[in-house]
Amino acid sequence: PVVEEAEEEEGGKDAKKDAKKEDKGKGKGEEVEDEGPAELPVSDFVLKMQACTEKFCQVWQDRDETNNFAQKFDAELIREALRPGVRDEIR
Repeated sequence: PVVEEAEEEEGGKDAKKDAKKEDKGKGKGEEVEDEGPAELPVSDFVLKMQACTEKFCQVWQDRDETNNFAQKFDAELIREALRPGVRDEIR
């Protein structure tokens, strides 16, 4: 019990010291507002990554791959990807 009380007192002292340090760091009447980083223009890379992420989510978000442990190909997915090109070639 004595050791626990000593630890609690030390923790209380540390908290008081931290509070005093914070008060000292504020300064007298000097308040500098940090506006944060300036807004950067959106790069092409970010736009491409967003587009790829959206496409990935559309294709794979709702798929149940729990039974596909061997990572076999999905024939229907391949057919959907190749059909437009084949239709154009036939016409």
